[in-house]
Amino acid sequence: MTFQDLVEKLRRYPVPSACGAIVIVCFFAFYLRMNVITDLEIENDEVQRQAQQVDQNLTHGRTLDKHIAEMEAKTTELDARIVKSAELANNLKYFYEIEATTRVSIADLRQTVNPPAKGAPKTILSGVDYAVLITGRFDQVVSYINELEHGRHFFRLESFNLQRGRQESAAGTAATGPGPVTMSLNLKLLGWP
Repeated sequence: MTFQDLVEKLRRYPVPSACGAIVIVCFFAFYLRMNVITDLEIENDEVQRQAQQVDQNLTHGRTLDKHIAEMEAKTTELDARIVKSAELANNLKYFYEIEATTRVSIADLRQTVNPPAKGAPKTILSGVDYAVLITGRFDQVVSYINELEHGRHFFRLESFNLQRGRQESAAGTAATGPGPVTMSLNLKLLGWP
């Protein structure tokens, strides 16, 4: 069959030929439109997701002022509980206040500043190291630890050493009751570097 024969058949049967041409054009249009529909569905899904996000933001945004006020209050509270390593007198005063409350005696109190290790990640907050040597009765020493634990500053106890001291007796009498306890503490208070 040649091209001339095909043209002759199309002229002889015009209605089926026109219908066939229309079907071919419709399939071609449907194929092109199918890609457009898929793209539009993807875009519609994205717009729906953005609309849901906006609705959630509106819902949660109503209480945003309250949340900001709460965060500012928490930040102020946190700032009050963090020590500044440069304020040595205020930092040591904290330990002496606990000493007065618990009736122990501080024999040695030192704040040490350790430079950050090389290669260590830089942090906003770090620990301020303290070495404390206290003496007192066992219950007083335990009370000192309890006051540190529930005190106004965040702390981490690195190590401690507890030793019972010798009780000295009066001349010619036997020693009675427990002797004083000596405890050395190495701890860190959370603070600004």
